Amino acid sequence: MESDGLDRFLQAFVRAEAGNAPPRPGLRPFLTISRQAGAGGHTLACAVLATLERESDAAWRGWKVFDQGVCSRIAEDPGLRAMLEAALQAQGLALAGDYAAPSLPGATPYEIVARKLFRTVRSLACAGKAVILGRAGCVVARELPAGVHVRLVGPPAWRAHRVARELGLDVEDAARWMRQQDDARRRLFRGRFRREIDDPFLYDAILDSERSSFDELASAVVALLKARAARLSEEERVGLLSAGG
Repeated sequence: MESDGLDRFLQAFVRAEAGNAPPRPGLRPFLTISRQAGAGGHTLACAVLATLERESDAAWRGWKVFDQGVCSRIAEDPGLRAMLEAALQAQGLALAGDYAAPSLPGATPYEIVARKLFRTVRSLACAGKAVILGRAGCVVARELPAGVHVRLVGPPAWRAHRVARELGLDVEDAARWMRQQDDARRRLFRGRFRREIDDPFLYDAILDSERSSFDELASAVVALLKARAARLSEEERVGLLSAGG
């Protein structure tokens, strides 16, 4: 997504939410996708967006994909961050504080950038209608109740052939590239969050992209998003009735 596309998305969000009563924090639906290298995370994200855009209920349309490049661009661009802050303020929220405390003296440049990035990921999840690809979204935004977290996997040989086709590599080089990517993601989870990226309890569903088409997987993910939203709406309604008396 280019910067002007981000501008339009965030500006439209501010306009749409300005007249709405803000919900309880965390009730905006969002999706995080963790994936093995070569499993097709971007393809699934685009399929989910296409499925949502076909929804008859306009409230489910207008989602965006946020991958490493987009999240990093927002984190480092003061103008885009200001628009994200305005979008959150339209809901009565503030930029996420978790993972965002001021860096300690002597913090490395990597640590400073990482804090900005994780703060941005969590803020996008708070804003809602976001498909967050990677960036440890399943951990960073875990406590937000409207989120659905999935992990996309596939057999190594199948993924290696897929990567070889897409990147123009031979299969051995593709397999080596996959191992490097997966090892780096595993180290991130262990080093920063003390979690295992393959832990099934981090996810609402683990999906095999070899066994099902991406359209089928996207339909399943959208069903999860709708079920989660319906459950939270009911819980919110019951809570309001109880509070009233």
